[in-house]
Amino acid sequence: MDERTGHIDGPVQARYSHITRQIPEDLMASLTAEWEAALDARLAMCTSLR
Repeated sequence: MDERTGHIDGPVQARYSHITRQIPEDLMASLTAEWEAALDARLAMCTSLR
């Protein structure tokens, strides 16, 4: 993992491997909300052109 992230020493991985399960779930929910808002905005633009 360190090699893939560009770090040569192992302690970096230890520093970032402590995240809780809730953090990625919150991130996914936030990104999904942003994506859905963007889709709604695109739909609004398309329907206003008709």
